[in-house]
Amino acid sequence: MFTSQHPLRQRLHAFRQQRQRQFRAFRLIRQLYQQSQVKQVTAAPALIVAPHPDDETLGCGGLIALKCQQGAGVKVVILTDGRASHANHPHLPTEQLVAIRQQEAAQALAILGVPPEDLHFLNQPDQGTATLPPEQHQAVLAQLVNLLQTFRPQEVYVTYRRDVHPDHEATYRLIKAAITQTQRPVDLYEYPIYTLWRPWLLDLKAEGIGTCQRISIHSVLRQKQQAIRVYRSQYQPIPPDQKAALPAGFIYRFMRPYELFFKAEPES
Repeated sequence: MFTSQHPLRQRLHAFRQQRQRQFRAFRLIRQLYQQSQVKQVTAAPALIVAPHPDDETLGCGGLIALKCQQGAGVKVVILTDGRASHANHPHLPTEQLVAIRQQEAAQALAILGVPPEDLHFLNQPDQGTATLPPEQHQAVLAQLVNLLQTFRPQEVYVTYRRDVHPDHEATYRLIKAAITQTQRPVDLYEYPIYTLWRPWLLDLKAEGIGTCQRISIHSVLRQKQQAIRVYRSQYQPIPPDQKAALPAGFIYRFMRPYELFFKAEPES
């Protein structure tokens, strides 16, 4: 007779919990999709702001590809260097990891249609965006303001303001402050990353969160999937690690034929 501490019973319990979480996530995402409004992708110039190399492709890869097909100007800015994904790895020096992640970003975005000159790395410390020293914070803010003023996008896309990751939420605050400084009207959209992995954490009643919108990416889905798979450092283990940086199944949450965005409500 099995006791409550028997290894097999524990594994079965963990498996059931995982299945329940997966079912709950599927149900919530389906509900969010059904309640969302259809958004048309236009040729309006767009700035994509990502906390880490891969967020831009996971959250906006289809949007980027569709805009590039229409001849829209698209620039991508990645705030951090991504070094924290394999911190203290015994065989992967930090500088090498940073170079790998930047190469992956450039290759993925090239697949989506973005040339190297339209990709900007700000090289801030991974997992440190929320706690930048004042001078460094102002320097990053100035870079974003300059990019907004010179590129003059009509649309800006950034990670969801409550995406349960300090870099993701700080990135939203930085671009929001930069937009305020430029005093230029832009349409600001937020894309979920970690809250799409754990959709029960979405706070749809948060102040300033607008209606959920979806775009169809059927025509560029394979293109996006190809771009996502470029990020091997994130979804494949790097020996001697036995687990990948991202949770098992994480990237498949973003390989659906649609993408979801929240249009930020204008300030009154």
